[in-house]
Amino acid sequence: MAKRDQSAHGLTRRGFLIAVGGAGLAACAPAPSSSTSSPAPSAPAATGSGTAITTVPPGSKVVAATVSTSWTVRVVPQVATVKGYWKDQGLAVDIPVVGPGNTHMAAWIGGSIDFSLNINTDNVARANATGEKLYAVAGSSNKINYVLYSAANIKTWDDLKGKTVAIDTPQSSVEYLVRDLVAKHGLTPGTDFQFVTVAGTVTEREQAVTGGAVGAALGTDSDWPTLEPKGLHRLGQLSDVYPDYQQAIMGGRGPVIEQQPAATVAYLKGLVKTFQFIKDSKNDDEIYQILKDTEKLSLAKADFVEQLNIQRPLWPDHGELNLTGVQTVVKREQDAGRIDKSYDWHQLVRTDPLDQALKELGIK
Repeated sequence: MAKRDQSAHGLTRRGFLIAVGGAGLAACAPAPSSSTSSPAPSAPAATGSGTAITTVPPGSKVVAATVSTSWTVRVVPQVATVKGYWKDQGLAVDIPVVGPGNTHMAAWIGGSIDFSLNINTDNVARANATGEKLYAVAGSSNKINYVLYSAANIKTWDDLKGKTVAIDTPQSSVEYLVRDLVAKHGLTPGTDFQFVTVAGTVTEREQAVTGGAVGAALGTDSDWPTLEPKGLHRLGQLSDVYPDYQQAIMGGRGPVIEQQPAATVAYLKGLVKTFQFIKDSKNDDEIYQILKDTEKLSLAKADFVEQLNIQRPLWPDHGELNLTGVQTVVKREQDAGRIDKSYDWHQLVRTDPLDQALKELGIK
């Protein structure tokens, strides 16, 4: 992971821009986490993608983890790696899968993850509200795409009564979202149906429905083309409850953002280039091949392209956050009593690094 400068201080907006945009730049370099020396400054340099303002020393590395093995999540780090978008910035990025959600959050808080890719916004908001230095630095799933899929014999909300619904863990984002959705239809967990725990990713819970182990589970809208032929039903969708909702974000850990601003900007520049690539349908063939090579994608190409076209509108064009959607998430948490009413949603968002990345790429 990134070298840690142990000095404890934050950066104002002006301070951040000075740190990454001046003639001398703070940057990260591999070193034991106990090091207390500051990284050496770097001069501006040219990269394969044009003249860069922010550079990092050779050998610099950060850890950017996903919580899921779903292709809709893994496509971002794999495309960035294969296309060399981070390498062009002089940054090496390790892209492990660290899950389930509670494990991921603990690892991120503990410092073994620098950046979190596509982590549910409500998880980060709850942690940030308790004082953890975890922040939303870019968008990911900028609208909600969860659907409650049900087994072939559950065609209506009344049919769900007496059945089971899979969640990952108790008191998780998945449980809370299911509660919100069923409440809209007059159902109460524990009375009308029971929660059962199916650890793992969305894929495992969808498989539990198709295999008959549970009656229903939240899945992603993009999976519908492969689930419909298996006899499942779309019982309800969260977009009916939350039409404008920041489902997941790209997150950064405070010490990395504050002490390694050059690495943060370089990382985000790679993400912006990735979103530009995966949002363009001309790249479908290459995206498909990248996922087959790196993630052993088993979908037929036609099925993949159909799913990709469902997924695309959720991604930001250039990494931007849906700030209205972020506010919706925080208000939901406050209304549910999981975050104090006095919490200001602005505490969750750190947009300066992305603003700088966009300027350097000539986008903003």
